[in-house]
Amino acid sequence: MAQAYHGGRLAQAQARFGRPREAFLDFSSNLNGRAPRITPELWESWRSRALCYPQADAEAVCGRLAEVYDVPEAWLLPGAGAIEGLYLVARLFAGKRVAVIEPGFSDYARAFEAGNAVVERVVLAPETWARPITQWPVDWTRFDGVVLGNPNNPTGAFQEPAALEEMLGRAGGQQWVVDEAFVEFVDEPGRRSLLPALGRYPSLFVLRSLTKSWGVPGLRLGFLAGACGESMDRLRALQPPWALNGVAEAWAEHFLTRPQYDGLLCGLESLGRDREVMSEGLSRVAGVRVYPSACNFLLLELAGLDPDAVEERLGRMGLLVRLCDSFYGMPKRRFLRVAVKSPEENARFVDALAECCAALRKEAV
Repeated sequence: MAQAYHGGRLAQAQARFGRPREAFLDFSSNLNGRAPRITPELWESWRSRALCYPQADAEAVCGRLAEVYDVPEAWLLPGAGAIEGLYLVARLFAGKRVAVIEPGFSDYARAFEAGNAVVERVVLAPETWARPITQWPVDWTRFDGVVLGNPNNPTGAFQEPAALEEMLGRAGGQQWVVDEAFVEFVDEPGRRSLLPALGRYPSLFVLRSLTKSWGVPGLRLGFLAGACGESMDRLRALQPPWALNGVAEAWAEHFLTRPQYDGLLCGLESLGRDREVMSEGLSRVAGVRVYPSACNFLLLELAGLDPDAVEERLGRMGLLVRLCDSFYGMPKRRFLRVAVKSPEENARFVDALAECCAALRKEAV
């Protein structure tokens, strides 16, 4: 089974466009540029952590997660990014029929197929993406499990907790896996996460990523949460020891505190305004349709332009974007996904895209 395609491919961009990594503005990966900075002094203080074993069961990190996210430790399984939790929880679904909502994160289907689930990709049409899940044209009774991202990657659409809880209330024995990797970028994330609902729905699992919101993808940090004790015990038994490395453990000791987390959310308060300004600027570029987004990226649909040519020209300008053809169920040769960064970087991207699109149209005449 081939690896899924993802953004953030700086090594490939360096070879392809002949620029050093630091010369690129990477709009292809959705990281938080507003995250607290790791100082050189902190990095230096963590050097020794690479020379000794971390905790085999990440018990200390689990305790910090419980404090920061207000979830009982028994309901938490820390891991090497949300991706590890995804591949672990998928093993609970062997032989079961699972709906994977598409377009979505490429590894949902890959993880559940690897876990020997019977995967059915439920492809939503573009006009359906932003609708409440209760209005989707899906016969949910056909499935033993459902997997979706909220907010969705790549569309940016967000399902309010009330709509998801309505679905969970109807589910009976059906199990749901909801990936909230980008939920911290949503307005009022604490109120709009499903973590507070776990105790009401033992059939619910929630995935969370720390690497995106905290801007540390190389450290690989995340967790899986669920209130079913039997399932969580089984997942702990399946997880190999030392899932978190020593440097990630040291990072958690410094940053995973309630004051630091409150500061992180405070730093994201301007994101919605920056996203809207960027969206308005992009919507003024001829031939570009911007889809509404609740998080830190925007989906762009191009009319009369070749996305490959746009991506190529932007790359030559030092700007990386995410082509969306690799997302299952996404209409081909129409869509790009771009991250929301600082106001200055966003403005640079809007100007570059306008210049790029104008040049391509002129060449086509």
